[in-house]
Amino acid sequence: MTSNIDPNDYILPADSIKAYRYAVYFENEWLWKEKNPICRANAARRLAELTTKLAEMEAEEARQFREQNPSNEAA
Repeated sequence: MTSNIDPNDYILPADSIKAYRYAVYFENEWLWKEKNPICRANAARRLAELTTKLAEMEAEEARQFREQNPSNEAA
């Protein structure tokens, strides 16, 4: 049986917006489950860094969307 699935379809570029969305999601999950306060503090810092980068990427995507769709101004 031959599969038409390309394994490269499952690889996310590390600097992609989708990769950052996943990283924020999983770091958040880990933070909630962590019991050690030192590890939680480190996870919270990492989550803040990831979230900041994701916010910048999302803002850039929104800017590009507005430029391509000028009639769809959001409030």
